[in-house]
Amino acid sequence: MRKNAINLTIVLLFCGILLQTPAWGHASKGWKKALDDRTVQVWIDAQRLDDIVLNARAELNVTWLPQSLRKRLDRDRDVHDWVERGLSFYYSTNEETRRRMKGRDILALNYRAVKNWTFDPTRLTVGGYAVTSEDLLGHRDLRITGDLAPGTAGTLYLCVPALKPKSKVEIVLEGDGATFEVPAR
Repeated sequence: MRKNAINLTIVLLFCGILLQTPAWGHASKGWKKALDDRTVQVWIDAQRLDDIVLNARAELNVTWLPQSLRKRLDRDRDVHDWVERGLSFYYSTNEETRRRMKGRDILALNYRAVKNWTFDPTRLTVGGYAVTSEDLLGHRDLRITGDLAPGTAGTLYLCVPALKPKSKVEIVLEGDGATFEVPAR
């Protein structure tokens, strides 16, 4: 009897862990490819030797989250929480946020400070468009910006004029940038 209770406990624990796997932030292969195609990496104050990055102050991964990804989210919820949060701005209950989203796309800025870094998202330009504080989404008190200690990481969302599919967009922060090749939606 006791052995059966232990076995049942182990089976239930294993099933619970298995069911929690999507909550740990692992994206399905379909989502991984979709996000990789929509992400460009920018190293701040870095020296590059081919594929080696030296002395970087920070790493910034900019991910384009077009509204068309919302349909994929309805079919496949096995995705990172930050993607769900970013896509939720398209359907916000806040009237002001919905108004600001007309004709615009969301960019998720996943950043990580490698050294002491002063992060000011309003110094970012996307295809020549200078980001303003009004473009930042989410509650002001939850944004981690300014002087960041090494190891500080976070995600910030902003809305920019809609990107044209199959175009090349220059994303620049503090003089460092990368070219993002916008995929078809």
